[in-house]
Order: sequence, then C-alpha cells, then structure tokens
Amino acid sequence: MKTRSGFVSNSSTSSFVVLGFTLDKPLDDEQFVLTAYPKEEIDAAITRGKERKGDKFSMDRLYSNFREDYFNSGEHNFVYMDDEENGAPKDKCVFGISVASWTDDGGGEYEATEDLEKLLVKLADAKKKFNLNGGVPKIFVGTRMS
Repeated sequence: MKTRSGFVSNSSTSSFVVLGFTLDKPLDDEQFVLTAYPKEEIDAAITRGKERKGDKFSMDRLYSNFREDYFNSGEHNFVYMDDEENGAPKDKCVFGISVASWTDDGGGEYEATEDLEKLLVKLADAKKKFNLNGGVPKIFVGTRMS
C-alpha cells in the first residue's frame, strides 16, 4: 500500500497554450450570446427557462450559461479566461484559441491541428464577429484550475 505524506489536494489543474489577445473589458454575455447563437435557439431556451424556473428565471444566468456552453463545447476551440484561476493575467481577460492543453494526469492534446496562419485568420474573424476590442495576438501559456 502506498502512503502519501505532505500536502494533498483534491483540486486538479490543466496547463494550456492559447493564441489570443487581452480584452479592453470583459465580455458582455448578452451581446456575445446574441451574436453566437440563432435567435430561435435563444427564444426556445427562454421559454423553457420560464416554464421550469418561473419567477426565479434570470436572463443574466441564461446568457452566462450559453456563454459557458459555447466555450466548453470544444466545437470552436475558442477559450475565454476571465480571472487568474482560469489562467488569465492579473486584472485581465483573454479571448483566444486553444493551441494545446493537458491535465496534471497527462491527458490532453499536445499539438495544434491547424497551422499558425489559419489560426490567426480564425482569431481575426472571431474578433470582428464578436466586436471584441483587444490587443495584438499573443501566446499565453499557463495553468488553471479544472
């Protein structure tokens, strides 16, 4: 039997490489969701939410859930880091594309599947589509809670 001594934590971390840019201000959930999703999908979610939650239904929570689903789906490879625990620099938010990521147990992807030129075009298109005011693309490397 193995015995572990010293500090033991249940939290896990993941490391990442992101090609992205810092934002001048945090994402506006409502504006982001209205741009990212078809109106019919949002309207259907509003109807379902009101039926289930009644007076406790919150548009802010709905927009927040949509935003989280967008970034967590893995469908787009976009990431949004809005605090240090998420991997953002202190007092900054980062919007970008995941280039590589791995967990502390060794799982994950280690190579970008697209070349740098395509990633830069994809990032510029997203910046324009979502009307994001950010700086020049940079590479962000770090660790975040997962």
